Amino acid sequence: MKKVAVFGGSFDPVHLGHLRIIEAVQKQVQPDRFLIIPCGQPPHREPLIANAEHRRAMLNLAIEDLSEVEVDPRELEREGPSYSYLTLSELGQENPETLLLFVLGWDSLVSLASWMRWQEVMKKSCLLVVGRLGDRRELPEEIDVDVECWPDTEPEAGKIIRLGFEETAISSTEVRRSLKQGKSGHSYLHPSVHRYIEQNNIYSGIVP
Repeated sequence: MKKVAVFGGSFDPVHLGHLRIIEAVQKQVQPDRFLIIPCGQPPHREPLIANAEHRRAMLNLAIEDLSEVEVDPRELEREGPSYSYLTLSELGQENPETLLLFVLGWDSLVSLASWMRWQEVMKKSCLLVVGRLGDRRELPEEIDVDVECWPDTEPEAGKIIRLGFEETAISSTEVRRSLKQGKSGHSYLHPSVHRYIEQNNIYSGIVP
C-alpha cells in the first residue's frame, strides 16, 4: 500500500523546524508522497499575518531542494474554516488504497479532542507525532489510543505513532517576533524564505 504524508499548519512563516520534521518523516517512514497543506482560515487561531499567496510562495521556496514534497493549496482555495477531517476525506477519495500519514506535533495531539470531528481524523489516517522539546503533557482521556513508537510498529489507520525525533524549540511566533524587532532570521529560516520575507516586507511592524 502506498503511503502519503500530510503535514498541515499555518506556516506563518515556514521555518527550519518544519523542514526538520519533513526530513525526519521522509527518512524514517519513507512515504511515496509528502503533501504540505497550508491552512486557509484556522478555526482555533487569530487571523494569520501573511496572506495565502505569500505563505504558499514561502513554502515552495522552502522545499525547493526536497524530493517527493509538494505544496497542496486546497485549504487556501476552500471557503470557510480549514478542517483537517474534510481535507483527509478528500485525499482519501482521491487516493484509494493509500494510507494517509497525518503529521502533527505533540502539542496538536494533546488538543486533538477539541478539533471538529476529530474522531474522523484518527479513523482516516495514521497519526505521526513529533514532540516539542520539554512538552510532557499527557493525552486527554477522550483519546483512548496507546501511543506507539517508531520503528516498533507498522503504520495503520487509527494508530498514533511517535517518531524518534524531538522537535526543535523554534516556533513561527518566535520567528515573527525576531523579524519584527529587526533581528536576522537566518538561524530560523531557509535562505530563500528569508530573502522573500525581506523583499516583501511581510512581518515588519506586526504584533506576533
